[in-house]
This record gives sequence, C-alpha cells and structure tokens, in this order.
Amino acid sequence: MKDTKNDFDEGVNDFDKGYDLALELVGSLGDILATDNKLNRNHLAGVITCILNFSYVFAPSEKAVNELIDFAKEFALKESREYKELDKYHDGKVKTQYVQH
Repeated sequence: MKDTKNDFDEGVNDFDKGYDLALELVGSLGDILATDNKLNRNHLAGVITCILNFSYVFAPSEKAVNELIDFAKEFALKESREYKELDKYHDGKVKTQYVQH
C-alpha cells in the first residue's frame, strides 16, 4: 500500500491527539507538584512503564514497539534541544509552559 497525503495528514492528526493527551498527563504531574511540593522520577517511571506495558501488550510485535520508542525518543530529543536553545533561561526545573509542536 502506498502512503498518500491523506495517510500522512491522518497520521499527523493522530500524533497531535496523542501529544495533547500526554500534555494533560503532564499537567496532572504538575498538580502533584503543586499539592505535594514534590515530584520525583518514580512518578515519571510509573507513567512510562504503564505506557510501555500497554504498547508491548497490544502491539503486533516487540520490534514494532522498539521502533516506535526509537522514533519517539529521537523526536523528543530534537524538540527538547530546540526548546532549550530558545529558552535562554532554562535551568532544568519544571516550568508551567509546555513545548508546543
């Protein structure tokens, strides 16, 4: 099957929906920080583990999930580096604004 512009547009739309859903999750993590005044790597580890578990259970193969993880990691690294370059005051602390794609 050949990829078409419609397939690409649908893929971008689906990506955006997933990204927006994750931003809501990040907002929930921000709520933990605001109420408990502590957010640690265990919170994020739980989120990542849950998403990976879901992915490995429902994907057609482990290879497919590993390729998806590689894509997501490369995309996130590129986007975060660009964001940090734009934010000259970036200090590594949690901020209230989110990276928009």
